[in-house]
Amino acid sequence: FVSHRWLSPGASDGHPDNNEGGKHALIVEAVEKIRGAKLMKAADWSVAIWVDFGCVDQDLENPAAELNELHEIIAQADVVLTPVYDPGHDDWDYPTRFWKDEYAEYLAAPFQEYWGRAWCVLEAMSAACMPVRLAAERAEAFEDGAIKTAILNGRRNHIVYGTK
Repeated sequence: FVSHRWLSPGASDGHPDNNEGGKHALIVEAVEKIRGAKLMKAADWSVAIWVDFGCVDQDLENPAAELNELHEIIAQADVVLTPVYDPGHDDWDYPTRFWKDEYAEYLAAPFQEYWGRAWCVLEAMSAACMPVRLAAERAEAFEDGAIKTAILNGRRNHIVYGTK
């Protein structure tokens, strides 16, 4: 499940990405890294990605109405991915010591904007609270580690993957 803020929000001209496809490239890179981490027991597993722009009919009078089933969509997700496309990443630095508060210290402006949007917070909170459907069965597909442990404990990992 991809939880993100649109780069150019708006009514009819809104779009989740920029003209260069920067966020799309970031999502592909994140998924490839997840696949390369050998998290699944099977050698030949597939990834299914749910992204609102591609999975919700944007031509409806009220596209958000389709999202009344958000809880069902999230229940099917093993992880939540938040791509943070940050063209201004050279303007800030990581903390010089240990991270104390990742939410406050990750200084990517788009990440801070993500948490300022009610819909993004709703997705993140729903993902944190909604148990994974068929958790025990789905957890068995994963190697021992964070994703399997989270699913077995009724949670899912929220992976933040940014330009920096």
